[in-house]
Amino acid sequence: MSKESNVEKTTGSQHYNCEAMKIASMPGGGTTIGQVHDAIEALIISETAPIVELLKERDSLEDKLDSLSNAIAAYFGEDVGEHSSANDPWYNAFQLLRDNTTALTQEKISDE
Repeated sequence: MSKESNVEKTTGSQHYNCEAMKIASMPGGGTTIGQVHDAIEALIISETAPIVELLKERDSLEDKLDSLSNAIAAYFGEDVGEHSSANDPWYNAFQLLRDNTTALTQEKISDE
């Protein structure tokens, strides 16, 4: 069945969501499957755009955290490892900072 076929002619095992047909319905005439498809696609894009943007932001922040944790590891001459179910390089980098900051602070107090 072509995209231009009328939805009203749809029979048998082809079932279309009533909500989708409401979205695409046009007064005074039959709505084509192509119009329903386009309306559904537009709805999906408009509804998912904020999610896609959020995922892009998350990915960008993950890249920045990877760079930061690698820089911290390189500075202290350590290896924070790769992400896995048993390893968290971001936490490892935080631990490196915390441990070394604590050691430096205690050393400074001892010098005074």
